[in-house]
This record gives sequence, structure tokens and C-alpha cells, in this order.
Amino acid sequence: MKRKILLLSALTVLALGCHERQPRQEQKDKNRLGSTDSAFLINASQANFNEIGAGKYAAQDGNSDSIKYFGQAMATNHSNAEKSLDSLSAAFEIPIPHSADLVHETFIENLQFFRGRSLDSVYINGSIADHQRVIALFIREEGSGTNSRIKAYIAEYLPVIQMDLQTADSLASQLSLR
Repeated sequence: MKRKILLLSALTVLALGCHERQPRQEQKDKNRLGSTDSAFLINASQANFNEIGAGKYAAQDGNSDSIKYFGQAMATNHSNAEKSLDSLSAAFEIPIPHSADLVHETFIENLQFFRGRSLDSVYINGSIADHQRVIALFIREEGSGTNSRIKAYIAEYLPVIQMDLQTADSLASQLSLR
């Protein structure tokens, strides 16, 4: 009789232990990302730092007030987007870079060699190209990504990026910087 009680108690403990582990495993599975989603987080972070760095430079050394204002707006917008992305990547335990990619680090460093309208032109045309590339990145992830939290990030920031592209394109036209 004592053996039956001990056996029943042991089975109950095992059953409860397995039951408690299952929700934790399900939570871990929900926090896992596919390679496409992980790559998106990394690429989006680098894109933010590309615009933050170039925007700060244009805000400080741009020739026209419009370019200075736009550069500051890009630094601010992308800093805010990066804060959201940091929270998202932390939730998934995905380390993301906190710097521009090598090509854009070089671009930002090379901005110092331009002055006046040349600086404005190089900056705004680079910003247009970058925003086009980032919009394509977001649209691709929106279509092929699987994580709802990342899709919510895209839904929040894609319209902002599209509006930034329109603004940059308008500035390039208005200031004859193409």
C-alpha cells in the first residue's frame, strides 16, 4: 500500500513537473525567430544608424537650412525607431549592431570632404537611395517574415520611412540637387 502511494505521488510530481515545463517551452518557441526575421532586425538596425550618422552630419554642416532641418529630423526619427528595435531585439535575444554598416560608415566619414551645395547634394541623394533600399527591406520582410511583433514594427515605421523618402525627393527637386 505504501509503495502504491509513493508511486502515485511520484507520478503526480512528474506529471505536474512536465505540465509546468510545457508553457515555458511554448514561450521559448514564441520568442524564436526565423533567419529572415533575425536578418531583418540586424539590417534595420544598421539602416537606422546609417541615417542617424549622416543626418547628424548634415544637420551640423549642411549648406541650406532645409537640409539641416531634414538631417536633424532623420537623426531623431531613426533614433526613435532604433529604440523600438532595441526593445524588440532584446525580447528575442537577438544581438543587433549599434553602428552603421561599413559602406555607410565610409559614406558618413567622406561627407567631411564636401562643402556647400556639394555636401547637400551628396547627402540628400544618399538619403534617397538609402530610404528606397530600406523600404524594399521592410516590404520584403512584411511579405516573408513570420513574427507578428516584427510586422507591427514594420506597420508603425514603414509609413514614416515612405514619408521621409517623399520629403527627401522633394528637397532634392526644390534645391536642384540631382
